[in-house]
Amino acid sequence: MTMTSEQRSWSIICKKTYYMTTSLISNSCKAIALLAGQTIEVAMLAFEYGKNLGIVTAPILFAMEEFPQLRAIVDQGFDKPENVDILATKHAELAAQSRRALVHLTQRVIIRNK
Repeated sequence: MTMTSEQRSWSIICKKTYYMTTSLISNSCKAIALLAGQTIEVAMLAFEYGKNLGIVTAPILFAMEEFPQLRAIVDQGFDKPENVDILATKHAELAAQSRRALVHLTQRVIIRNK
């Protein structure tokens, strides 16, 4: 199965976003956890937190794929703060979920080490 030009463009955009911003933030979060002596499990949760926090361009594209009605918002541009808020909410929620899991796991590690 060959990819359409739209699929190739989508793939390039996702990779570019990951390599530019997301990888920097996600790997920084993971490194901090490892340098702090946390387990691999905690480090991977930190990585996921950073990944969801660091995604910039891709959330808009992912959201449009999942919710086609958002195309109208994108077509209007981002002059309206509420449009930006709609598109940012999904990944903010994912980052918050990762953070809660990271805090929970860290607390379990502390309790186990006592």
